[in-house]
Amino acid sequence: MELYDLNHINHIQREGIIRVIKFLKENGDLINSQPGPHIISDDFYYNILEYDTTTDDQRVWESHRSYLDVHVPIKGKERIWHNFIGNVQLGEYVEKDDWQQSQAQPLSELIVQPGQILVFDREDIHKTGLIVDHAEKIKKAVFKVKY
Repeated sequence: MELYDLNHINHIQREGIIRVIKFLKENGDLINSQPGPHIISDDFYYNILEYDTTTDDQRVWESHRSYLDVHVPIKGKERIWHNFIGNVQLGEYVEKDDWQQSQAQPLSELIVQPGQILVFDREDIHKTGLIVDHAEKIKKAVFKVKY
C-alpha cells in the first residue's frame, strides 16, 4: 500500500502509477465523469464510484491479484482499513472480476481525500467506504492497471 499527495509525485518510478498520474494530468479531475467503467486500453481502465460512507459492518474486505488498484478521491473523504493477505483468512477468488472477498481485522487505517492517490498491490487487502466524522457521499476513481 502506498499513499501519495498529488502535489508531490515527481519521484514516483512505478510504471502503473505513472500511467495513472499521466492520465489525470491529461484529463483533469474527473469530477464530471459518470459512474461506471471507463476503458482506456486492454490493460488499463478506471471505475467511477459514488457511495455514502458507512459503518464497517456494511462494507467488505477485498483484494485483487491481476490489477494494481489505484484509488483517486474526487469528492468527500473516507476511512480505509488495510491489512496484508498473509495475515487474513482469504475467501474465494473470482478471476473474471479480479476480486477476492475475505475476512480480516485492520492492521492500519488511512483517511483519504481529494488531492491524494492510494495504491493497493497484490499483497494488500482493504475495506473502503468507512465513515470519518459523519456519513457523507464520496466520489472516486479506482484505476486498474494490469500487472
